[in-house]
Amino acid sequence: MNVTPKAAKAEARYIWYPEDAAYGQALAALSDRFGLTRLNSPLEASRGPALLLYQTPEHHLYQALLQDQAPADALAAWSAQAEDILCAVREEGAQTAVAGLSQFILSPQAFITHLGLPGGGAPDESAPSVPPVADDAADDPVLLALATACLQQDSTVLSLAQAVQQAALPPAAPSAAASLNTTAAIQAHRNADAQAALLQEQKNLMHQELETLQILNCRLAESQQRRVAAKEQALQAAGRKIRSLEAHTALLQDRLLDARTPKQTRLHSLTAGIFRLIAPLRSLRQNQAGQEQIQQGRK
Repeated sequence: MNVTPKAAKAEARYIWYPEDAAYGQALAALSDRFGLTRLNSPLEASRGPALLLYQTPEHHLYQALLQDQAPADALAAWSAQAEDILCAVREEGAQTAVAGLSQFILSPQAFITHLGLPGGGAPDESAPSVPPVADDAADDPVLLALATACLQQDSTVLSLAQAVQQAALPPAAPSAAASLNTTAAIQAHRNADAQAALLQEQKNLMHQELETLQILNCRLAESQQRRVAAKEQALQAAGRKIRSLEAHTALLQDRLLDARTPKQTRLHSLTAGIFRLIAPLRSLRQNQAGQEQIQQGRK
């Protein structure tokens, strides 16, 4: 971002650094602290005294690999920045200086004198404090080795890197106090990173546990639904079977009733016929029995 220089009467002084630099927040704070205006491109260095910061191609490629970017695209972007820096140095001469980004972060006041700010200038106390930053060392040696291997295969980028290093100011040696402060800031930053990584790992574990519980809950709910559906189907089947048995029982009862009714009618008719046939015999038997009783009475 561009900021307004703090000294209104002094000549404006400028700084440029890559947009995707890992130290963007710290560089913006340093720009505010020393009243520097950020250029949108190294080619704008003609506006006044400017300090152009470059990132080494190894670490530019390393950051790109961390973000899953294609190595060829990353090297092409770095080459374009390097060519602009070299072009600005050739055209603007002494008022344009080049410095390594990581070196500037570790000791900004040692480089700021090139912009005409003796002793690193008088920073505005109202400006925001500079956040602690780590050095430019990579945390993943495998990715760094891969970045270095990719770089070694591109002779054009290697030539540009050598040219930029030759045009850059020599690394500045910070004071003992600055070294102590920088070391403490680096350690604090690393401790904060370690704590953040631990918290992130705990958060990831909690998310995994939550997802596992949600999956188990869904499976239990599905199992319960299947059980309820199976019981409902069994009840419906039992109801259908009961109704079928009831209907079959009623049918059998009707058939039994139909079978019993003609038999009783035939038995009643047969009995009545028999009684009619034996009626004279019964009458004759009764008369004979009466006469026997009369004869016995006479004797």
